[in-house]
Amino acid sequence: MRRPLVYAFIAFLIALVLNRYLDGSFYLYAGLLVAFIFSLPLLKHFKAPLCLYFLIPILALGFIYGQWRDQAVAEYPWQPDIYYDITGVVTSFPQAGETSVVFEFTTESINGEAAEITGQLLAEAGTQVAYGDVLTVKATALPGTQVMNPGGFDYSSYQQDMGITVTLSALYGGEVEKVGQGKGNPLLRAGDMLRSKFTAALAYISPDQASIITGIFLGDTEGLSQKALDTLSQTGIRHCFCVSGLHVGFVVLFIHLLFTAFAPSRRRILLVLAPALLLYAAVTGFYPAVCRAALMCFLVYTATALGRPGDGFSALALAGFILLIYNPGNLWLPGFQLSFIAMLSILYFLPWLQRLVRVDFPGKDPLLVTIAAQILMLPVIAYYFQTVSLISLFINSLCCFLVGGIVVLALGALILSVFSPLLGAAPLVAAGFISQAIMAGATLLTEIPLAYYYRGAFPLWGLLLGLSLLLIIPRLRFLSLRPLVTSGAMVLVLIGLLFPWQALAKNGNMEITFLSVGQGDCAYISTPNGRHILVDAAGKPSQTTALTVIRPFLLYQGVNTLDYVFISHCDDDHAASLPYLLDFFHVGQVVFTKAGYYYSQAYEATAYASGAQVATVETGDSFTVDGVKFQVLYPDKEAVGASNALSLVLKVSYGDFSVLLTGDIGQEAIDTLLSQNLDIKADVLKIPHHGSKNSYSEEFYEAVSPKAAVISVGQNGYGQPNYKILNYFVKKNIPLYRTDLDGATTWAFRPDPWVFHPDPLLKVR
Repeated sequence: MRRPLVYAFIAFLIALVLNRYLDGSFYLYAGLLVAFIFSLPLLKHFKAPLCLYFLIPILALGFIYGQWRDQAVAEYPWQPDIYYDITGVVTSFPQAGETSVVFEFTTESINGEAAEITGQLLAEAGTQVAYGDVLTVKATALPGTQVMNPGGFDYSSYQQDMGITVTLSALYGGEVEKVGQGKGNPLLRAGDMLRSKFTAALAYISPDQASIITGIFLGDTEGLSQKALDTLSQTGIRHCFCVSGLHVGFVVLFIHLLFTAFAPSRRRILLVLAPALLLYAAVTGFYPAVCRAALMCFLVYTATALGRPGDGFSALALAGFILLIYNPGNLWLPGFQLSFIAMLSILYFLPWLQRLVRVDFPGKDPLLVTIAAQILMLPVIAYYFQTVSLISLFINSLCCFLVGGIVVLALGALILSVFSPLLGAAPLVAAGFISQAIMAGATLLTEIPLAYYYRGAFPLWGLLLGLSLLLIIPRLRFLSLRPLVTSGAMVLVLIGLLFPWQALAKNGNMEITFLSVGQGDCAYISTPNGRHILVDAAGKPSQTTALTVIRPFLLYQGVNTLDYVFISHCDDDHAASLPYLLDFFHVGQVVFTKAGYYYSQAYEATAYASGAQVATVETGDSFTVDGVKFQVLYPDKEAVGASNALSLVLKVSYGDFSVLLTGDIGQEAIDTLLSQNLDIKADVLKIPHHGSKNSYSEEFYEAVSPKAAVISVGQNGYGQPNYKILNYFVKKNIPLYRTDLDGATTWAFRPDPWVFHPDPLLKVR
């Protein structure tokens, strides 16, 4: 059987996947293995293919291994809000953020008792630690995070896949003290030392250039601004800042060319290549994609040096085996999957493209390699990140060439910086100019119409079906002699996977989703014809809520343009994410209240600067979008008071259904609404001011007469939501949803007859 290692690897993958989703018993898998042993005579009698003799045992052993690794993860009975005295070792390269330093931390003792737990530690910004340092820590255990919104990142599952069982915080009263050093993996310690030398050399060039070079050469993008990261994603070159096969390939090329003059024999070069690849992997922290690429390059180079043809598929399978045996959780990391899929796509489609394109021209091979890699990568990137970059098809080859130049120059700088940071800075000057050219070009390209778009979410089965068709079509016999037909069929499959079908979906429904944004407000409305409207944009100046909650949700919905953004009032918990959303999405119009002009001037200026239109409204204003009516019930333009007191009260109606959005109004505004005899009756009520005691009014609730209510609230020290509000809705038997407990809640409505669906199936917990 050709490539037995590939088939064995596929069997191992299937076992890990089934183990993840079936969560079967260890004894069941052991029983399967025993059953196979007793079935060997039958396999021999019926002359079964040779592959079955080892594929079935590998499948069973994969089950057993995956189950054993899951059970082998050590846990500890952490209690919330309790400080623990911990001794342990730093087991990753620290990453410095705006407010903290984050690193992996393996405990040796907890409260004086021996315990080995792998976790993540948050320390104060500026804390000086390095890989292998021994620390004594006073820290609390943070609770695990849940996915509270559609499209949200499952951080808890990610940590579990990385073998991290707890997040410890030494912030706000904790302590971190270094008591030793020199522990851990010697290679990683050497890698950390080389990183520090390289960082010292980077200090001689501009910070912007240094952050780009660090991102490309080391895969560390902490120094890049969010705007820069968005630009890289929109142009489809973000993969250049995730160290993988591209970077390792240029490292191999650099070493090969450097030592060919001194050691023309490939076997002699191997003596240099092996430790060089090992050290580069260590410098990047043994990132899985780097390890995969380094293993593959070494195996193929070794086979060539020994005079044997290297098989890329077998090398890829062997690298996968090693990495998944080391940590089965790698399989579920998007970066790991994309790295393998990119190499698989090149190995699988490049020969077909070479047969298809017979004309020779300068740059043909790099262009075909780039196209081959993207055939399978584009759908997977669209699935994970909901972003499709059309411009990437045209610029990736050039970008990869420029990135290769930076990698080679940075590698030279790394070697020279061991002797002197000033010597290392010399090649970095040239690398800095190239890095600036990449970013300037990428920024310019994002301005091209349709350079990129946000495709929105689609099901896993759709992705798997599409990838299967892409792999099968070039192998179909009746198409193999018709290259143009084959190409056309593959293009149609890619269009089916990448086209933003959600933009065409017009099902006659209006949907409203109250997002879980912590202690703040944000509601998303989708009209029957696919217009996108946001009411409030909670956040903090650090953009955390915008980046981790609101943007992922909107991308999941396939939002490219926000037609309207209503800001009830301009406190941070309702408006702080607006500047980032204006910068990231095209926004048609931003709506403020006339009465709140004193508080909204800065945000209005930001909206004007972004190119959005700005409107102000007052009591009595109304307009209709796709049959959805928006009525402004409060405040009047003459109203005065604090920011909360001037919150926008908006009634949204569609057919017989209506929802009342109330911002942060208090008792005075509630009394005004009741005294003016306005039609405030609604099917869904957004409880004012996160359920504060100042917004409690039974008369108001009875006037609204809701069929359901929502409280947008997060962890806080204000006693919100107030117990009187909770008791009222329990007593009245009215469903009450809380974004801090229930997550995002979505209602879908039809105009006639309207269908009211506060359905738990629509909620994401």
